[in-house]
Amino acid sequence: MARLLFFVLAGAFCVAAACFPLRSQSDSTWADVTFGIGCEGTGIWPDRQFDFPTGAGYYIDIPCGMTHALTGSQRARVLIDGEAVDPFEVTGVEQRVLGTPHEIEVQIATSVLLHELQECDLDVSETTLRDFVATDSQAARAREAYLSIARAVASHSSLGQQKPVAPRWVWHETEDVQSWDSMITLVGKCREVKA
Repeated sequence: MARLLFFVLAGAFCVAAACFPLRSQSDSTWADVTFGIGCEGTGIWPDRQFDFPTGAGYYIDIPCGMTHALTGSQRARVLIDGEAVDPFEVTGVEQRVLGTPHEIEVQIATSVLLHELQECDLDVSETTLRDFVATDSQAARAREAYLSIARAVASHSSLGQQKPVAPRWVWHETEDVQSWDSMITLVGKCREVKA
């Protein structure tokens, strides 16, 4: 019975880790989660910073980033004319541009966006989020901030260090902000950067 309960709790913890990835306190990388049986007791240790005694039991370390990588692309993405693009190829910073406008959509999970805005001590809630973003995203500096959030989610989901990329697109206008299916979608216009 105890082992069955352990595996049920371990599964629930993996699901939680996929939604809320843990960062290591020691070096700010993805934390490992240790599942152990007979190791100083049976349990789950997120970001274990100690060694078990030799022969103390069985344990396995699972990196949280592995589970988060499966969900990261669904939490933020950037589309230009309906095609997904690397968020690092888009900037909100005003630059010289070329050609005709293209449609851009910046999609960020409501929970991620709300958390990031509240971390900046902004007075925003789930009920006021869409209206706040609609007003805020009219400024180039705010558009760049929303792209930074999308880039952060994208770099977490790739589990690697993102190399700097020269922007290919400039997001210069926000026309609409939609809240649907636990996502905030900023819709606007972008143009190609003049080389």
